[in-house]
Amino acid sequence: DASFAGAHQPHFLDSCFLCRKSLGRKCDIFMYKGNTPFCSIECRQEQIEIDEAREKR
Repeated sequence: DASFAGAHQPHFLDSCFLCRKSLGRKCDIFMYKGNTPFCSIECRQEQIEIDEAREKR
């Protein structure tokens, strides 16, 4: 679709998947399930716990 030509699409490593905190170029990025970035071990762990709770339903 031409209306999207040139539109800025954010890169998947630009922000934490959970808290949306910006991920800087010189900071650690904690990955989960291959391509899901997190700003901290705590955010990643919270997402793991959310996913595990969903699986138990």
